Amino acid sequence: MIINIENIIKPGDNVSEEFEDILKKNNSILLDFFATWCGPCRMLMPLLDKVSEKLTDLLIIKIDVDKFSELANNYSVSAIPHLVLIKNGTEVASHAGFASSNNLIDWINDN
Repeated sequence: MIINIENIIKPGDNVSEEFEDILKKNNSILLDFFATWCGPCRMLMPLLDKVSEKLTDLLIIKIDVDKFSELANNYSVSAIPHLVLIKNGTEVASHAGFASSNNLIDWINDN
C-alpha cells in the first residue's frame, strides 16, 4: 500500500508525534522522501507501485521534503529521492538516488 503522508498528517501539526504513532502500527515501512520538482523522484513513482504490488505487507509512505522538512531532517535526507526502510519501528537501511523496482525489492528483502 502507498499513502501520501499529507493524507494523514497535515504540515504544521505535531508531525513527529503523529508520525511515531504510524511507525508503531506497521511492521514494515518504506519512507519515500521526494519533491514534486525532482525528475528522478517522479521516475521512481511507478516503480514504487510495482514494489507495492509485489511486497503487499510493506507500507510505503510518500513524504514531500518541501512540506515536511522536519521529518526529512530527522532522517538526514540530503539528496532525493531518499528511501528509508523501517522494520518493527527501527530504521534498518537507507538509499539515496534512483533504483529499478527489482533492485529495490532485493534491497528491501535483504534488509
